[in-house]
Amino acid sequence: MCDADLFHLGTADFAEKSKLLRKEFNIIKHLDIDKGHWRQKTLSCYRRILTLQITRNYYCMISNKKTWTSW
Repeated sequence: MCDADLFHLGTADFAEKSKLLRKEFNIIKHLDIDKGHWRQKTLSCYRRILTLQITRNYYCMISNKKTWTSW
């Protein structure tokens, strides 16, 4: 996964992008993921991303590194 895959998480039109992403995923994978399950998985993914971001920031702080790219 890269930034382009996660871009919609930080946009004002997140709900619409998520709906379109779910529709695309269902078509490509020949599935029918319901809204509730999709929301649960999206929130779970978002929590993991936030946890990684917090962890990264903590390690940058304790090692006096300014940015993630300086690692």
